[in-house]
Amino acid sequence: MVAVKISQLRDKDQSPKVVRELVHDLSSLLAYEATKDISLHTKDQIVCAQTPRGSYYPVQIKDEIGLVPVLRSGLGLIQGFLNMFPDAPVYHLGIYREKMSHQPVEYYNKLPQIPNVNICYVLDPIIATGNTAVATVNMLKDWGLKGSQIKFVAVIGSKQGIEHIKQEHPDICIYLAAIDDAVDSYGYINPGIGDSVLTIYHNPQCTKSRNALKLLEENKDKHNYQVQIVQYKKEPLNRQQLETLVDYLGLNEDNFSVLLRPEVQKSVSSLNEAIELILHEPQQLERPFVIDAQHKKAALGRPDLSGIEALIANL
Repeated sequence: MVAVKISQLRDKDQSPKVVRELVHDLSSLLAYEATKDISLHTKDQIVCAQTPRGSYYPVQIKDEIGLVPVLRSGLGLIQGFLNMFPDAPVYHLGIYREKMSHQPVEYYNKLPQIPNVNICYVLDPIIATGNTAVATVNMLKDWGLKGSQIKFVAVIGSKQGIEHIKQEHPDICIYLAAIDDAVDSYGYINPGIGDSVLTIYHNPQCTKSRNALKLLEENKDKHNYQVQIVQYKKEPLNRQQLETLVDYLGLNEDNFSVLLRPEVQKSVSSLNEAIELILHEPQQLERPFVIDAQHKKAALGRPDLSGIEALIANL
């Protein structure tokens, strides 16, 4: 059933409602697997109970269980575990992945001062680079838990991300529904799951860029994608990302000038010079570009938004 649910989750045409339902179903299946070794009270620790026809020894959980969803996506996994542990405390950790470096940034932590559980299930649907997972485990160990007390649960993970976690924290258990081979330059798993991500290289001072962002936000539920915003003046693109953009746009030495603002297009004579200029002066990148890394496509929102509209329609 796990394989069936994963296959359905990968389908790019699934509606947001179905995606949520599939993640919920997988959380229940993963909870069953991840709890197979929890400690139970022995008979001599339990008071005998009665049925209408006789006595029996109740089976009771000995471990004190805590649930740690990584905001916000980890919330989708929590219900399956709450169905098993309805009284378990839930400690939210807010960690996001910085868009350019893919490094984790902590912004919310609701762990109590002293640990009051001896088993923590960390819930985060996707392990891509593994950086967020490593940071989460670091936080729990700093809190006072041992690796043997931490169990990381995800729907899908990349080989690279899993290996990264094992190198940093070989003492924790990881539970996954599926493992994928690759992570692209944007930090996305391939083939991954069905909800696409469109990344906009955005300048909030630019009217066309604001209109493109509005278009993306207005259509994301209908076409089942997430919007990732990169303010490229604050988070400059690196060479690999620029070369990926060039590849997705199908640019060459004859048409590379669309990368640049009109006022500097005549100042460069080759694609490599254009890339070097943007690396040193990020504000010279034209805007807005929208990237569909899953399908290896990109579009420029000039002279109008038709290219971006086509990108959305073909998801």
